[in-house]
Amino acid sequence: MKYNIEELMKQEGSIGAWIKDLDMAFTNLTRETPYGSFDRIDWQSLTFLNNHPNTSVAEVKKLLQYFTDETELNHRIKDFENKKFILIGNEGQIEFTELGMKAFKKASAVQAEILEKSFTDITQADYVTTIRVVKQMLQNIQPYINNTPKT
Repeated sequence: MKYNIEELMKQEGSIGAWIKDLDMAFTNLTRETPYGSFDRIDWQSLTFLNNHPNTSVAEVKKLLQYFTDETELNHRIKDFENKKFILIGNEGQIEFTELGMKAFKKASAVQAEILEKSFTDITQADYVTTIRVVKQMLQNIQPYINNTPKT
């Protein structure tokens, strides 16, 4: 370390705080559409259902367990079913309905706008450097953590 990390953190803030703030911002993003408002969990669900047309409730829960608990997941799945975005078969298989696909397309358009705005004034080199730094920090602190972070 050839610089004063404490001074740098005073000037810029800690990288951990910035990452936590960014994660919180992603969590609270809302994709407003004629089919409703879709938050991070809804967006992940719609995307998964669109990309995996022959899936099951168990597979959706497996993906989304990273974002929330089982009670919330059950609520979200039931909400999608009530809105007629999905049909759930007797074996737990999920069918993404035409209405669900329309909702995904509208939410996807809003997501594309969010993505474009989020990368304003950020170069490819900036992005690559940020990812490299975060990965390196995770590797550096690995011996000090109890649970391996998902990378």
